[in-house]
Amino acid sequence: MFNDLCSDINNGANSDATKLAPEQAALNFLRIAEKNMCRAILRQTETRGYEASGHDLVAFGGAAGQHACFIASSLGINRVILHHHSSMLSAYGMAFGSLVSDLEEPLECVFRRDTIPRIREIEASLRVRAESELRERGIGDADDIEFKVEILMHYEGSDTIIAISKPENELELTMKFADVHKKKYGFIAARPVVACTVRLRAVGLKKPPS
Repeated sequence: MFNDLCSDINNGANSDATKLAPEQAALNFLRIAEKNMCRAILRQTETRGYEASGHDLVAFGGAAGQHACFIASSLGINRVILHHHSSMLSAYGMAFGSLVSDLEEPLECVFRRDTIPRIREIEASLRVRAESELRERGIGDADDIEFKVEILMHYEGSDTIIAISKPENELELTMKFADVHKKKYGFIAARPVVACTVRLRAVGLKKPPS
């Protein structure tokens, strides 16, 4: 099968291109996957102000060994930590780690008292959808599901959106939005506040075996 794939690659290449052996084609696929892994690590480090080369690389999973050295070298990392039970621990984490469902629904209206019933209606609908999704993905009836609800808000006429955690008393939303806006941008505007989206995150917490 891989020989056929290699033939397709060579037949589709320019006539003056060097023909690839199956082993070379396989190595190229491997390098593409590893470069994608490097980019993912850089997104989680450099975008948060951390230098990847100043840390160790912890490799886990059954295939970690074949990728770890190339990734570490590409990122300037000097030490790879590879646990001798890494593949087993990876499978354990996948089996008993938390599962997450992120859902949202647009609202897009100026926030008023009569907006609250609509927010609650959307939240209830999202909770049902998220719980159903997590159950289908393996969260059992005995496992816990935690919900977090945020309302995405902005001043009317502005595109600066701030996510506000929904308080028990929804009437506090505009006050909380104004407080966060002042801390971030230094001012409070005398304009209506728009509730544009209801966002819900559901985290299914699998119980480990006793």
